Amino acid sequence: MINDHLDIETFTDRKYLDNQETLNFSKKITMLKNKELDEKVLTPQVFTVTLKNNKKIEIKLDNVYGHPKVPLSEKEYLKKFEICCQSSKKKIKTNKVDQFIDFILNVETKSNITDLFKIT
Repeated sequence: MINDHLDIETFTDRKYLDNQETLNFSKKITMLKNKELDEKVLTPQVFTVTLKNNKKIEIKLDNVYGHPKVPLSEKEYLKKFEICCQSSKKKIKTNKVDQFIDFILNVETKSNITDLFKIT
């Protein structure tokens, strides 16, 4: 909400972990576990926001963003793929990421799927 993104670096980069604004905001959040739900399942989720005037806003999330019922756009999933590649322990050069994307988006025209592994 503060940084306008949520990805691996949000949980690993000191500039986010040590950010005072983030730390102050996190103190306002309380998470309650619903023991009736399977903790391996991401949904449903219910978010209750209590405003300063004690008015409550409740949001029920039936499907997380990226679920087939709430899909990412092509631009969003390509960006997500790029970010995941950049966060990889084994660094992947930008031109290789572009080659992966091109291969995957055109997989139906490829004669051998194992050629994907030749890109690295």
